[in-house]
Amino acid sequence: MEKYKNIKEYCEKNNISREDFQYYMLRTAIDFGSRITHIQEDELQDVENMFTTLHFFNDIINKVE
Repeated sequence: MEKYKNIKEYCEKNNISREDFQYYMLRTAIDFGSRITHIQEDELQDVENMFTTLHFFNDIINKVE
C-alpha cells in the first residue's frame, strides 16, 4: 500500500480532485441516509460511527494540505 504525504498528493496520484472526493463522500452519506429506515435498532451505533467518521474525514480534507 502506497503512503502519501498529504491529501493533495493522494488526490494528484489518484487523479481525483478534492472537490470530487468530497462530493463522493457526500453522495455516499446521502444515499445511505435515504435508506436509514431499513436499519435495525441494533445497528444504530454503527450508523452513528459511520457518520462521525465521514464528518471527521471531511474536516481533514478541508484543513489538511
